[in-house]
Amino acid sequence: MKIRTGFVSNSSSSSFVAYGYLLSKDDYNDRKSLLKLFKTEILDELMEKITGSKLLDISKDDDDYYDDLFYDLQSNNLIICDDPENGAPDDKHCFVGFVINSTDESGGCWDEENAFVNVSAFNTLLNKYIDPDEVGGADPGLLTSSKLC
Repeated sequence: MKIRTGFVSNSSSSSFVAYGYLLSKDDYNDRKSLLKLFKTEILDELMEKITGSKLLDISKDDDDYYDDLFYDLQSNNLIICDDPENGAPDDKHCFVGFVINSTDESGGCWDEENAFVNVSAFNTLLNKYIDPDEVGGADPGLLTSSKLC
């Protein structure tokens, strides 16, 4: 009989490595402010997919509206961590960027195809979606974290 020792959990989580911007929640304290980091044409494309209209109504106070946008952004390998439960390093910071590698939701193996990453290629992808001028001069970097699934 085998006995497992160490950390055992019933909750499902996924570990990941991401490349992007670590930002202070003093400057980006809600999902609306985080959405403003993304280029207008990217948000227009997502809005057309969700609502059939390219107009983003940033004045809405409907959490479901922003949750839908966040879900669609993240389905393109983007990651937005605004809470420690979804991968933010702590309660004082948020993170926006690209997932480089991750485990699957069942804790399976890392995707070996992405074991080596060309950072300049990720800078190009990051700049496609996020306007570097909007992040207040922050430099991109790596985040290793986990999130609840």
